[in-house]
Amino acid sequence: MRSSPPLVRPHILARPLTRRGSACLALALCLLGSSSAFAQPLGSPVPPTVNNPNRFAVFGVPVVKRFFGLAASRRVDIAIIADSNGRVGAAASGHEDAMSRAWGQRFPMYATRVEPSAPSGAYGTTTCSQWSLLASPFTNGGPAELVAIAFPDASFPGGQGFLPEGVQLSPGYNWGTVLAYDHPVGLESNLRFHLTHWGFGPASTGVLRISARVAWPGSIYSNYAASGPIPTSSSAPGPIDTTLDIPAGPRATTGLSIAPADAANSTSTIGPYAPLWQRIENLDRPTGIALSPLWEQGGRSARYTLETFQAHDFTLPMAEWLRQATRLQSGPPVLLVHIMHGGNDIGDYGPSLGPVGGLNSSTGPGHEDNIRGIIAALRGWWLQSGFDPANLFFQLGPYHPRPANETVRQIAFEQAWRDIAASDPQVFALAGTMLSTPEEFAQRGFLLNGVDAYHLSLDGFRAWASTMLLAIDRAICPADFDRDRALTLADVFAFLDAWFARDPTTDFNYSGTPTMQDIFDFLNAWFAGCP
Repeated sequence: MRSSPPLVRPHILARPLTRRGSACLALALCLLGSSSAFAQPLGSPVPPTVNNPNRFAVFGVPVVKRFFGLAASRRVDIAIIADSNGRVGAAASGHEDAMSRAWGQRFPMYATRVEPSAPSGAYGTTTCSQWSLLASPFTNGGPAELVAIAFPDASFPGGQGFLPEGVQLSPGYNWGTVLAYDHPVGLESNLRFHLTHWGFGPASTGVLRISARVAWPGSIYSNYAASGPIPTSSSAPGPIDTTLDIPAGPRATTGLSIAPADAANSTSTIGPYAPLWQRIENLDRPTGIALSPLWEQGGRSARYTLETFQAHDFTLPMAEWLRQATRLQSGPPVLLVHIMHGGNDIGDYGPSLGPVGGLNSSTGPGHEDNIRGIIAALRGWWLQSGFDPANLFFQLGPYHPRPANETVRQIAFEQAWRDIAASDPQVFALAGTMLSTPEEFAQRGFLLNGVDAYHLSLDGFRAWASTMLLAIDRAICPADFDRDRALTLADVFAFLDAWFARDPTTDFNYSGTPTMQDIFDFLNAWFAGCP
């Protein structure tokens, strides 16, 4: 994106413009100096909508712009920490699904999420057109060293299978991981399946076989790729990374399945075998994003998240998770941690656990203390992995609009996020109260089952994710009216035509209605370029 608008050239000015647009452009250019500065506080009386969010909802624009610049030039990863809205049951929706799809439209999605091989609880549900599961004869457990690198709390993604020594899977074993045809990673591209499994030392006689095949109800005998025998032995016990390349080509509409057996060649895996983490990479995408869940627990607040962080020694499992989340990138590790707390915090009156400690967690200062504690913990694990602190970013919010009687408390939390962003050069924040309203969510069917103001419908989650990125794009480059990520005269023409049509999106200064002042403010922003 250009940092300043291109020079005006006669052949560009010759572009057709309406009579009203031409007159207005001339008048605006003459009166440009009369434009006045304006600011937008939290809780603005101008009602925002998901189609016209207030760009001043975004605080810490230089930080998000740096992250966007990295995502446009290389591979980066996003981790999400959320309450029950992270994944909403069997509805295959939630922030993880919606944010993945929205980010994948804004930037290419270069890989699927970091996925446990046998996810348990909510992590075993279908989300963003992907699910994984291992069934009998796999069991839980395994060597103590293997258990030590697993997260000891179910709020983190966890669950791994263990195939005991000598146990052989049927060649027709059809459990594993499945991507639906519409997964945003792009199933018809050149893909690489990444698997980390446990090495059992030099004495192991286990053998792993993998096939990538047509997903059920398609034929399990139709392979896209298959591996030869992969030993589960190793020079010393520890994780082993292995891969399977899947050439580009058409896929069945049922999707892609990857299983630890090969029905087409009548071979399968023999224990001991313990798969840990897995991902599927798009080899054709050198830039872009991938989004993975890091923590999700229904009915819990930021204080509870921090309490979980402090209750266990996560040194080993977090180091391995961070390695998994960044090892497919194209440069030094970069991670954005998206913290989506603020709903359950309203009813959490317990003492905060952050750097200050002892504050009422339901208040703005208490919530801020807990969020700062979460950031400090994650930053500590990042540094323990030897990664650059300048490459660890944090996004706070936006939490969706709450019932009207909770708005004051929500604004207090949003102010806390702004205060954190103002003092931390790696944090940016978004205020949900400036992106939409509880009334709009109810009227447009964005609430779960039409009435649950605390959880969203599939449409609600996806609208919220798209609105978030629209607000960020507007904040990064306010005068890019046609959203083509470049400042040209076409933006001026489009704005003026929309202004004469009384389009509410031309209320550039959010006064409540489009006025001549909006033209002056827009042109000033256009000449100033992208901040």
